[in-house]
Amino acid sequence: MWKPKLALERHFTPTRDDRYSELRKAQIKNHNLPILQYMYNGNELAPLKCMISGRLGWVDFPCLISGKNKQRFDIDFNHIRQEQLGDRVAGYSKDKGYYGPSDVFRTKRINENAKLFYEFLSIMPISQEYHSYITQDSAMGHMTLRNFNKKYWPWALQSEKNYQACLRKYNIKSDITYAWLIDHLSNIEHAPLHKRLK
Repeated sequence: MWKPKLALERHFTPTRDDRYSELRKAQIKNHNLPILQYMYNGNELAPLKCMISGRLGWVDFPCLISGKNKQRFDIDFNHIRQEQLGDRVAGYSKDKGYYGPSDVFRTKRINENAKLFYEFLSIMPISQEYHSYITQDSAMGHMTLRNFNKKYWPWALQSEKNYQACLRKYNIKSDITYAWLIDHLSNIEHAPLHKRLK
């Protein structure tokens, strides 16, 4: 059975061991997983969880066809800033890059691209249930970091010390200060993150 290099409590396995594309996808997700676990939990080995409910991001539920045990991933990557454009429809993710975060998570090593790293700093991992609540509420107005109790903030955003530790750990060279990032995530008027980053 294929396993990641780091001894993760939970990790992704390829849907097929005989296909390079599936192996590669699992390898990249497992490369990114401890980075996100450190960014969001402050611990590379602590499994991803919903930042609001605290529920673990992994659900064990058997395949309804084969009956075999199956591990399912129940985390959505929710951009913190949601801009409401009127007509009481759900807001859109203002800091979303060219590709959706789930696509980036399985195709790019986020520590090798500072813009992608910062995009994930502008995201909260949320269970699918709580993501639906956030989407519903975003139809009522703009949403920023200030809409969330600080205890729900990702670990790297909870203090400057945590933020700097995260940058050092993954060798992210940046002149973006903690204060700049918190201000960006707290103000819906700022341009999208990818446009503001050098």
